[in-house]
Amino acid sequence: MDRDLLDINGLSKSFQKNSVIISHAGVDQSFSVYQHALVSYFSRNSLVWKINNKPFPHRLTFPLKFVSYEDKLCFGPQISPTEITKIAFLHVFNINVTSADDYRANVRHNVSDWFAKLNSKSDVQWIIVINTNRAKDRKTKNSIVEKIKSDFAKYPNRLFDLPDTSDQAAFVTVVQGIQQFLFQHLTLVMEIWDKSLKNQYERKKQHTWEPFAYFSSMTEYARLYWSFGAIEYAMSIFDDLEKLLHEFVLRSGEPESPKWLAQLLNTKIDDRPTLISGGFSVQRISKSEAHYLGMRNYLLCQQIIMSIHLYQQKMKSNDAAPSLRSDCAVGIMQRALITIEAVKEFNNLMNNKRDIPLTCCWTWWTVSESLSICQLLCDVSHLNVAPVILSRLHLARFDALFVLAKQLKLNPEDSETLGKWLLSIKPISLESKVLSSAIKSNEQMCTEMEKVHDVCVGSLNHANRHRFVWNITYKLFNYLRSSNSKCPLQKLSINRQMLKTLPIQASTAQMLKSLCSELLESDSTTDEMLTLIFFIVQCENGKDEKIVENLMEKMRKRAEIDGKLVDLQSISLAEIDLFNVQIDNFEAVQTTDSILEIRALIDSKIGFSLENAKIELIFSGATTSSIAQQANLSVLSLQHEKKENICRLVSEFKLKSQQSAQPIDENGPLSLKIALNAQNLAPGNNQLEFRTDISKIGCFVLEKCTISTESFKFATCDVLARRPPALYCISTPHSVTVINDSQHFYAGVMQNLEIEVEARCDIPRETLLTVEPSSPNFQFLNESFVWANNLQITLQPFDSMEKRRLHVKVWLKIDSTICESAAVQKRSILVKWMDRRYNLSLQFVPVMVINSKTSMLTTDILLEVELNRAAGPNITTVIESASLTTDPLHADSKFSESLTATPLSQFPIEGDLLSIANLIWKLPTKGSLVKHRLHLDYTVKQQDPPLKYTFDDIVELTVPDVQFEICTQVLSQQPGAQLCRATSPCHFVISIRFLKEMSCSLLVVLDADDRMWTLVERTKMVTIKDSGLGQLALTIIPVVAGYLPFPNVSIYECQLVSEAVIPGNDILFFNRSAGKQIRVLSPNNSDNNNFGKQDVVRGSNRIKKTIEKLFD
Repeated sequence: MDRDLLDINGLSKSFQKNSVIISHAGVDQSFSVYQHALVSYFSRNSLVWKINNKPFPHRLTFPLKFVSYEDKLCFGPQISPTEITKIAFLHVFNINVTSADDYRANVRHNVSDWFAKLNSKSDVQWIIVINTNRAKDRKTKNSIVEKIKSDFAKYPNRLFDLPDTSDQAAFVTVVQGIQQFLFQHLTLVMEIWDKSLKNQYERKKQHTWEPFAYFSSMTEYARLYWSFGAIEYAMSIFDDLEKLLHEFVLRSGEPESPKWLAQLLNTKIDDRPTLISGGFSVQRISKSEAHYLGMRNYLLCQQIIMSIHLYQQKMKSNDAAPSLRSDCAVGIMQRALITIEAVKEFNNLMNNKRDIPLTCCWTWWTVSESLSICQLLCDVSHLNVAPVILSRLHLARFDALFVLAKQLKLNPEDSETLGKWLLSIKPISLESKVLSSAIKSNEQMCTEMEKVHDVCVGSLNHANRHRFVWNITYKLFNYLRSSNSKCPLQKLSINRQMLKTLPIQASTAQMLKSLCSELLESDSTTDEMLTLIFFIVQCENGKDEKIVENLMEKMRKRAEIDGKLVDLQSISLAEIDLFNVQIDNFEAVQTTDSILEIRALIDSKIGFSLENAKIELIFSGATTSSIAQQANLSVLSLQHEKKENICRLVSEFKLKSQQSAQPIDENGPLSLKIALNAQNLAPGNNQLEFRTDISKIGCFVLEKCTISTESFKFATCDVLARRPPALYCISTPHSVTVINDSQHFYAGVMQNLEIEVEARCDIPRETLLTVEPSSPNFQFLNESFVWANNLQITLQPFDSMEKRRLHVKVWLKIDSTICESAAVQKRSILVKWMDRRYNLSLQFVPVMVINSKTSMLTTDILLEVELNRAAGPNITTVIESASLTTDPLHADSKFSESLTATPLSQFPIEGDLLSIANLIWKLPTKGSLVKHRLHLDYTVKQQDPPLKYTFDDIVELTVPDVQFEICTQVLSQQPGAQLCRATSPCHFVISIRFLKEMSCSLLVVLDADDRMWTLVERTKMVTIKDSGLGQLALTIIPVVAGYLPFPNVSIYECQLVSEAVIPGNDILFFNRSAGKQIRVLSPNNSDNNNFGKQDVVRGSNRIKKTIEKLFD
């Protein structure tokens, strides 16, 4: 069968069914009408066959075939089981006459001869069909039937009357009779066949037993059931036969194995046992294929066709599975693989070296052709249900080609013989041409091996069979190197997943070194290369020093390229740690500056020695990660709940899960490192001792152990310890105090502090003590007699409980906050020593109290600063110089530059205790809020060493820019009256002076308490003359008698537009009458005489309370 014309239907039709032969005699023309109906009925209807009163597990269909009667079609004892299918199952004689006389004259002698021949045979099934449709009337029909029945009175059940073709009941009777006799003959035949097969099987241990005869009989036995539609039963027979052949092969090595097994080897393979080219069209296996390969190939062909028949049968049903195509393809591949492995096992057990080249060619054909058949069903390359089977088929094809190449290389004389054998087989397929060219040329053989290798590697990787990938690649490279061919290094797929599939043993290392020899000599430093070399080193336990040196050199180059050490765990394939670290118990509680000793046992599993290895034990003081937590030890933290005012023990694991994981700085204050340099860290156990000085304080838990060299590093948290490896570094708190803190210190001048330092434990090294300001404005006098922001003092080693006093000269600068009063104020300094911070609180009194006030003249404003020595030490301060400048506030031209006030005092000014000194300046500018910087330089008499002090601070002064001044008075409107009376109108006279002496218009507005004044005229416009003077009078009425304050006056800029006054901005002015009051007399009203004394007293009290309330 041509590969290009291959299809499912063509394969299915290649099987020729064994027909159920029925012979017929008599009048054929009349019986031919019923033949088509019978063939159609038995081919479409599946029948239940009962054998030994039990139904056969599979329903049968009979493919009927009607032939003319011959004597050789009769069953007899001389018929062998293999010839049973050629014998008629049933013999039919058809009688069609017009009358009884016609029967006696023309038919009776013929049917008698026919019956005599059948009766001479044993176990022959026959029937007689009487057709009376030619008779004229019913009486004639009855007479014909009665006459025939009288002749065959002993066999009434074998006579069937068909009066007319339209008589359906008579036809059904005939069908049932034929079915009954067919089953009787089938039962007889199968009993004889089963007995024959059983007898043959029992003689299998005899030397004269012929396996080919038994094999042929079994295959024909199965094909008979296959022809009757029992495909699954026939497939089980083929499977049993396959197992039987395999069992024979397995027992070939036993001492009592039958001698006929050699017959399977003596039969030469002369023809090509293929599938497509002729295997499917072969119905029976020939004697020339009596070898093991031929029988297994024949079985495979029949199994493939049965699988296709079964697939087509299920596809016609309504409950066909969606995966029917892929299931059928998988079944075909499984059977092909089983057959190939069985033939290979037979050659190995029987030591069949003669047929190895032919077997390899057959394997090549079988894999290619079976996959071509599966391709008709589905794309097997993307078949996810059976990637292992597909990969094993490709592997079998590669192994076959590899074995063929090795065989021909050992025996070059076989190449010519094998080439002729391939070309002698017709038709010549594509596989035959490829094999012929590969046999003739070594280069072509290498090319074909690479092609098959690539396909096989892809299939094996898809099936996760990575060890087979290494195996076939190793075979390919060895063959290519032996043939002086160039190895395709790009085909080496080295990755972690594939290396993990290899066992860690010396043979693996040898294979990898041979396979990757070119790669190992390259300069590559990739992760894959380092992983490969390190895996080889571990397989050999470092015995190959060149490989170890190569590994160290490549890691060193990789570290130089990356700028960091290579992580050894990242290139390791071992699931366990490369180093096991175990530490002994050690003193968990350590004091600062003590010596900690830890003994450790490190088990190295890397396979080679490490020189100059640095080993570090890293302790961590953070709770985010530790060996204790990784070991699921109980770690609790005490938490205080403010709302409920209770304490709870909370798991640190829960706290850590609620917080974001923060990386731990190994060099930070929460980390403690203990390092050791090992000259030689050999494979196996290494006893090490760590020693370090404790310089940190805190609770530390062993976080990890790191081992590093100049090229790589390794870190592990799996450290074995009998108890949690915690280290408690404590320090007896040292003491730093101020001896003379009971007295008051004076701010503004140098003060001498006596600081006592006490060491509560031995301090064997020099320490640094730093004094810094905790509050602002502190200065410290250093050894160069220069004021500095901090002071550092180097202290020599201390003995336990040793005390020392330090003299620190400090100056607290005075500012406006301190100098407000002579009250005691607290300030503090910070002392840092031995990783601790000490805040020392001191009480200060200012050496002088500074007060200021402003005075306003007509055109100038004066600032008077009072320096009061009300408290402080009995010293004489000397004010060397003083300056007052404005501080720039805005970007406008008025305040953009600093202005200096004009001093009105002479310097220097000495001040003793309880003395007062005044400093006066004429301010340079005016404004609502102007910042002035006051700077004083002063010294202290008879101070050793002589030092200079300064006062520099910002003073906020309100210096308004006044351009108007007013004077107000209240005059009675009564003629000759000097004082105003209540309820009587009065003139409120306002005199205004404009300091610039120019004319302008102003709007004057009055405001007063309604309980004291009634404002008859609240607003009035006034015009200032060119002389700068203006005056106006407004009418007001006092409501009550007594001393009343003047009404409030407000002045605004204004404009006169169309006789309408439009007010503008308010104007600052200086009121010369501010705070004055006027006496108002009681009203002069006659009605007041009618009041009694009590009313007068009540009224006076009311006015008095009103005035008191006003003044309050």
